[in-house]
Amino acid sequence: MINPKPGLIVKDNKFVVEWEKVEGAEYYTVYAIGFEDPVNMKGSNMTFGLIDENREYKIRDNKAIFDLELINRKKLGSTFRTKGEIINPQAILGYFYKGAEMPIIVSAYDKEGNKLNSSIPLATYYDNVPSIKIEGMDFENTYNNIKDQGIRTILNEIRKDNRWD
Repeated sequence: MINPKPGLIVKDNKFVVEWEKVEGAEYYTVYAIGFEDPVNMKGSNMTFGLIDENREYKIRDNKAIFDLELINRKKLGSTFRTKGEIINPQAILGYFYKGAEMPIIVSAYDKEGNKLNSSIPLATYYDNVPSIKIEGMDFENTYNNIKDQGIRTILNEIRKDNRWD
């Protein structure tokens, strides 16, 4: 991966991911790893695809720009079911917020959707993986969204987006 390097500081809401082309690749997908404790990159985690600023998951070039506000609007599978539904903070706030560090991965796919290559090795320490650290994001937009729509409306949208039945 060319960019980002581990620990790249993101001060505004956009960042660039750039990688070397893979022979035979039809498209690339950029992923982030969200941790239970994203400030220290510890605890349980999940890997999820990122949409670029053009709202695309399948990226045809070897460079893409990502908008954190756009990504945070996409509600992710963030429920934990034990006895009922529990919603973690990221379901409402998004995974990208000030202080969080997010490892970034790029995978290459052929025209049939078979993975050709990935920027993450099978075994690694996350402190050696390219990542971004969020500096400029705050909760003002999220707070205004919650205030304007109401928490029940947002929770209903999350349930609908994640097909909770």
